[in-house]
Amino acid sequence: GVVVSWWTRKALRDMFRDVGGWWLGLSPRQHIIVPVSASVLNIFRSGEKELFPWDADIDANFIASHPLVLGSFLEEHRERLAAMGYGYILRGDRAVIRNLADTARMDIWFSGPQDVEAFDIRARLCGLRVNFFRDQLEGTAWYYRPGEKIYGNTQGKLLHCTWEGHNACLP
Repeated sequence: GVVVSWWTRKALRDMFRDVGGWWLGLSPRQHIIVPVSASVLNIFRSGEKELFPWDADIDANFIASHPLVLGSFLEEHRERLAAMGYGYILRGDRAVIRNLADTARMDIWFSGPQDVEAFDIRARLCGLRVNFFRDQLEGTAWYYRPGEKIYGNTQGKLLHCTWEGHNACLP
């Protein structure tokens, strides 16, 4: 695979911290961040502060316990985002948040109302509090069972594969 440059990963980390911190700061008890897709794996594979060297974006749900209309909500906050150095593009049910140089992007699904208390598993990604629910983690582990996706049955060894030279799997 292709390795994403250190500068792009740094821009992604900074963007997630900035925009995620802004989101959480708007209403700390009513807003949560729920990473999805490969962004969940970053926590388990790369730890709290680093991103996969081959992951070129961050995918997350920014969830509120109150009603939220994506377009009007972001329009209300356009100036604040721009002051932080970010813009957005609406893409259906999500916003592509990007730095002004457009060298780093995040796919963010804003939604509400949802029961934020149901996301009772906590972790940290890029230094920020993130939340999960048990079924989400189990589903992610099942979906991203790398050895089976790439090489066939790995006999139940999670995140293990026997493909010689495959740099994305744990030994």
